Amino acid sequence: MAPRPLELKSLIRPNVLALQPYRCARDDYSDGILLDANENALGHSLAADAEAEHLDLDALSLHRYPDPAQLAIKRRVVDLRGVAESAGGAAAVFLGVGSDEIIDLVMRITCVPGRDSILGAAHTAMSTLTGQSRRPRTACTRSARR
Repeated sequence: MAPRPLELKSLIRPNVLALQPYRCARDDYSDGILLDANENALGHSLAADAEAEHLDLDALSLHRYPDPAQLAIKRRVVDLRGVAESAGGAAAVFLGVGSDEIIDLVMRITCVPGRDSILGAAHTAMSTLTGQSRRPRTACTRSARR
């Protein structure tokens, strides 16, 4: 008998599954400056200097709030890694700011504070800190719920 595929939703805390996604103005508007998103209608405030001489600062759109879905870079990752559209394409790509952020997010959405943890042993200093912040006085020792 073939093993049953893992259903990721079964690992996620019910209160997290019940959350409604945050919607920002960028979800509804793709044109114009969004003042309520702290975008600067006057453009970036960087002065041209010798170090930035080779950069087209206006083209960098530093005065704009970045795409919260990060679609352009996710599409680049999909192209680079050959992620098939049947595997979810860009929607299946998760980007984080280093492993620390990803470890923290996985623990937040899967572990009930004071009851669960997902790491058999701390793999990094941040793993230990993240586990302790979720379960004071206890290291990450239990397996994920099934």
